[in-house]
Amino acid sequence: MAGISITVFSLPEEKAKGLQFMKPVPPRHLFVFSDIAPGTMFHTRNVTEPIDIMFVSLGGEVLDMVTIVPPRGTIQAPPGTGLAVEAKEGELSRLGMDSGRNVKVSMLLGTPKIAPEPEEPIAPLREEEVRKVILKKNFPPPGGAARETGKYDPNEGPDLETGKYDPNEGPDRETGKYDPNEGPDVGGIDEDEGPDEEGS
Repeated sequence: MAGISITVFSLPEEKAKGLQFMKPVPPRHLFVFSDIAPGTMFHTRNVTEPIDIMFVSLGGEVLDMVTIVPPRGTIQAPPGTGLAVEAKEGELSRLGMDSGRNVKVSMLLGTPKIAPEPEEPIAPLREEEVRKVILKKNFPPPGGAARETGKYDPNEGPDLETGKYDPNEGPDRETGKYDPNEGPDVGGIDEDEGPDEEGS
């Protein structure tokens, strides 16, 4: 059905309005009323021109197709109806949609969207993994900064028990080196020590 436009009326207010006040009814355009129960009444009140109406079962069988004329034309959906299709007069016949034929309901209603699969739940991190993430993201490289190079010594690291740097600790006064279990001095001047040799 190349070149045919399809509009699906699925909401109650859309179905109630239908093709009323539509002027003109566009050619090569199908108006599909979904979820129509047998016995539903269709009318041409406020419809501006004759229209074709076709009733289709959910299995795709065309149960009936007629032309109704405003302003008093009415028709009732026959037994087995699952949806109805309206179009400009003569349009359904030109498309070969006659009683007893079969049509693809999925084509009339459009291809339903498939809901995406839910994402796999993320397993909680183990305690040792949490510690690795914290050290990697929130702390400087292991060890204190060396006085000569200003770089962190990879052989030193944070406190082994807590995994944190102690901001109140600085290099050892006698050796001038950082304790491998402590972190660099981040406070500038330690209350128990003086500023380091570079004055920071």
